[in-house]
Amino acid sequence: MSSSRKVLASLAGAARSFHTTAPARARVPRHRWKPKAPAPKPANNYDDLAAVITPAEIVNLPRRTTGISIPYFDDFKKLHPILDFPSKQVQEKAYAAGAIEATPDLPDVRPKLTQPKEGELTENALIAATGVTPDQIRSNFITKTLVLHRVVNQTKKGKISSMYALAVVGNGKGMVGYGEGKADEAALASQKATYAALKNMQYVPRYENRTIHGELKVKYHAVHLTLRPRPPGFGLRVNHYIYEICKAAGISDLGGKVMNRGSRNGMNVVKATFEALTNQKLPETLARQRGKKVMDVRKVYFSRT
Repeated sequence: MSSSRKVLASLAGAARSFHTTAPARARVPRHRWKPKAPAPKPANNYDDLAAVITPAEIVNLPRRTTGISIPYFDDFKKLHPILDFPSKQVQEKAYAAGAIEATPDLPDVRPKLTQPKEGELTENALIAATGVTPDQIRSNFITKTLVLHRVVNQTKKGKISSMYALAVVGNGKGMVGYGEGKADEAALASQKATYAALKNMQYVPRYENRTIHGELKVKYHAVHLTLRPRPPGFGLRVNHYIYEICKAAGISDLGGKVMNRGSRNGMNVVKATFEALTNQKLPETLARQRGKKVMDVRKVYFSRT
C-alpha cells in the first residue's frame, strides 16, 4: 500500500472513531412548557363558621327588638318621572287620583295629562256635550273601529309615530256618525275616535226604515261610489266598510259598489258613504221643486222596489 493511501485510511478511521465516541448534542425546544399550578381551593366558610360559632350559642342569642330596614334608594311609593314609564292611560288615571307626584330632586318632565289639548274630546267633555256616559255607549250604541293603522309625522326632530283610528257609532235607528282619533296607543286612539263619532252623530233618512231614498252616486276625492235601494229581504251586498256603517245606521237592504277605476282607501270610502247618506234628495224635496204631490213622484224612487 502506498503512503498516500495509508494516510487517507488513517484519517477515515479517526473520523469514524470521533463520530462514534463524541456525545450527542441535546435538542433544546423553542418554547419550554411548564405545567400550570393548580388553582387554590376555596375556603369552606361553613366549616370555619362551625368552628367559631356553635348552634347552642345561636339559639341562646337574644331576639331582635327593632325592625329590619333595608337601605333602598327610595320607598317605591311614588313613580319616578324619568325611570318609570307607564302608559298614558295609567298616567292619566294616576294623575286624576293624585297618586303621581314629582320627586324633590328631579322635576316632573312629563306633560300634565289631566289638561287635554285644545279641541280634544275627553270623557268628562263627552258627558257634558252629549249627556251620554261611556257605559251607555257600550250598552245602547253600535260601535265599530273601521280603520286602525300606524302613521308617521316627519319633523325636524325626526319621525314621530302614532296610531290613527276611524270609528263609527250608531243606534240602529237612523242615527249614525263617524270620528277620527290619534294617540300613541291604539286603544286610546280608538277611544278618541269613538267619542268623536258619538259627538258627530246625525240622522240619516231611510225609506221604510230599511233602505235609502233612490240611487246615489258620489265622487269623494278619488273614490267613485254608487248606492242603490233594494226590496225587502235583499240584505246588504256592499263594501265591508259600507256594511258596518249600514248596520250602525239601521239600514238592512242596500246594494252598492266602489268602482275600481278610483281609490278604495278605507278612510275615503267611509267619508264618501256618509256624504252620500246625508245628502239624499228626498221625495218631499223633489215634489216641492216640481210643484207636485209626493205621491206623484214616488215612482221616480220606488218603481223598482
